Amino acid sequence: MRRYLPLLIVVFLASCQECSRYAKNYVADRETRKPIIGAQVFCVAATNGKQELEKNYYTDSIGSFEAMFTKGGVTQCPVMKMTISKSGYYPSRFWDPAVGDTLFLDRITN
Repeated sequence: MRRYLPLLIVVFLASCQECSRYAKNYVADRETRKPIIGAQVFCVAATNGKQELEKNYYTDSIGSFEAMFTKGGVTQCPVMKMTISKSGYYPSRFWDPAVGDTLFLDRITN
């Protein structure tokens, strides 16, 4: 049993490290492909279905935003869930989008 103790300590310490999620994306109109300025990006860090951290961001003049979560002492990195909304568009949800991706919103038509 004693010979396994160092291995158990290493596994325990490795599971207690900080974990980060980062997103730098663009929001655009699906039809026109033009950037959507001032869209609200509501981000949640979720682990095992439990929402733990919440932050709001807004897109800038080129439709870009950056979001980041850092969580310490976790055995599993949280998932970054996003809801993007803007007046005149349907809200859209995204999970851990790749950095640099363009996220499209659909315009509400009557």
